Amino acid sequence: MPSQDLYKERTNLRTAVVTLIVLMFGVALLYISTSWQWLKDRSAIQSVTEQLGGLLIASVALALIWELVAKRAFLSELMSEARLAEEIRNAGIVTVPRDFYRDIDWPQLFQRTKQLDIYFAYGRTWRGANRNELLTLAKRSDVQIRVVLPDPENNTIVEDLAKRFDMSPETLRLTIKEASKDFIDIFSGEEAVVEFSLWYLSLSPLFSMYRFDYTTILTFHKHRPDRVTDIPILVVEEGGTFYKFLQDEFTAFTKEQSSLAKRVFPETE
Repeated sequence: MPSQDLYKERTNLRTAVVTLIVLMFGVALLYISTSWQWLKDRSAIQSVTEQLGGLLIASVALALIWELVAKRAFLSELMSEARLAEEIRNAGIVTVPRDFYRDIDWPQLFQRTKQLDIYFAYGRTWRGANRNELLTLAKRSDVQIRVVLPDPENNTIVEDLAKRFDMSPETLRLTIKEASKDFIDIFSGEEAVVEFSLWYLSLSPLFSMYRFDYTTILTFHKHRPDRVTDIPILVVEEGGTFYKFLQDEFTAFTKEQSSLAKRVFPETE
């Protein structure tokens, strides 16, 4: 079977032959338009012949520029775009929302999910915005929910996060405990039938994640003390490297024998 290089050589050879023929034909037309007396006596035909010859020569010049420069640049850009698209597919990135609340269909995610994993510092605004969905989810017996929060009793973690969130350590500690109590109240109330567990992580969060079955929303944590509103958001799906990494991280957090986190609800016997 001929190699790719051989096909390329044949294509280049055919291009060169056709280009040479067209060039020679154009030169010939220009020559006869100025030297053949019969054409000189017929100015209209002579003008057409001369213009046709010039057009053919100009076309050859443009074809050579395309072949030697433009086509290679175009193909290079096309291949670069194709590689980028393939890398995005491999990463499993579905979309990059601009607005965390308006650009993500949270109600639909809650409605269809049977496995919800949450990992953040406290998520007060998110809990408030999705409270009705959380209460509805608590009444479904076919759903498993796991929540991981930073350990509010770990002074090192609390002090680190307090600096990053521009809060006092005590305020942050109370805010995390408030989130913990809120989740327990929602998912272990009188009408709650969902399978629920809550964990405290002994590490400072580097990101926040919300995994709804095969879809995960990922946001990053800032390190600057000032307020940041344009934190990147990624929506990723199962099958990509992002999803697998986040799934493996969360699994490591919630292993009973893991030293990374401890389960605080339901309490271990």
